[in-house]
Amino acid sequence: MKVLARIFLLLTVAALAATACRRTLDEEPQLVIWLDIEAPAETKGGEGNVSAEGSENSIKDLRVWVFLHETVDEDHPAGKLLGYFALSNSTDPLTQYENRYHIALDRSVAQAKPKVDIYVIGNPKSVGQDGLSENSTPGTLDGLTMSGTRFGVGTNGKPVSTAVPSDGLPYTGVAKGLSMTGSYPVMRVDVVKVRKAVSKFRFVFCQLRDEVGPMIKDLTITGLTLNGENISDKEYLFNDSVNPYKLSGYRTSPINFDPPTSVRRYTAPEEYAFNPPTDPDEREAYARQYETLINDGINTKKVLTEAGRCYLRETDKQLSGTVSYSYQVGDATVNASADFSMRAPGDFVRGRSWIVYVYFLRDAMQFSVSWTGWENGNEWSLTPIDPMRPS
Repeated sequence: MKVLARIFLLLTVAALAATACRRTLDEEPQLVIWLDIEAPAETKGGEGNVSAEGSENSIKDLRVWVFLHETVDEDHPAGKLLGYFALSNSTDPLTQYENRYHIALDRSVAQAKPKVDIYVIGNPKSVGQDGLSENSTPGTLDGLTMSGTRFGVGTNGKPVSTAVPSDGLPYTGVAKGLSMTGSYPVMRVDVVKVRKAVSKFRFVFCQLRDEVGPMIKDLTITGLTLNGENISDKEYLFNDSVNPYKLSGYRTSPINFDPPTSVRRYTAPEEYAFNPPTDPDEREAYARQYETLINDGINTKKVLTEAGRCYLRETDKQLSGTVSYSYQVGDATVNASADFSMRAPGDFVRGRSWIVYVYFLRDAMQFSVSWTGWENGNEWSLTPIDPMRPS
């Protein structure tokens, strides 16, 4: 009897295993992808998070492509489209959508676990690419650029995008050769980062208000420029290179900015100078807090003056520029200028926020040139973090 009981138990286990196997094979295979999108988050000063301002973060049109990176069989060659999403909202940012997407897979693909390429673009109309669709090929997407006056410079030598366009700022992300992981029928790939494809630039000014000695008299900013080779002639929207930039050529004419009509005064302008800690682990948090400090000085305390805000294409050049100004000494007008430069080549790549802070201590002008990663210190978690999401 014991032998018969064991046989019956083994047959039962085998039947259950076969049933489970059939259930697994009958389920529709799918690929789960996650997007890490740089977008709205609350400012948390203690954590060093900086929210981008207003409509800088608005994504009203998001498009996602998933292609085979390698051939599976004759029906599934490399470059074949596995899935396409086009999510849009004409009035609000895409905050009602999850940042997790499911793509149905053919069984042969799911079992082969091939590598895939994923492309993502937000607000494509802002760069003249509203016609992108499920028919767009990897070759087409790889060749897309923005050039000319798109986040560039007009015929008057001034930046064109001095405010966020009605179509928003462009966001892009691309990841190639992502390996599928997981167990059939649910496969996964690594998270795809999606970031702004342009950078923000602005000047900030302040002059000393002193109760003891004379202040600068009739201080006037007369000129603001970026000189020499500056932003890229063409910027590739999808950067699949090993560099933080992907571009072709450079503009060589100066970029001119509208100077402020006046400069606000404060008793301690040096408080707003960029002065990061030496500890590299603390530097990033400080950089994020610094932009919050500057925005507070402009908008709340109203002791700083902003000028020249714009959104520009990237470059790997070490940008440099000139600030020209004048002031009164007795009956004479003194005209002067000073040059500044960014820290290193490649600092003005996509997704960064640049601040050139210029402050005057009587007739001495000081520069503080800084940049931060133009993000919030948080990923865009539209729903609670999925425990199955790749880390």
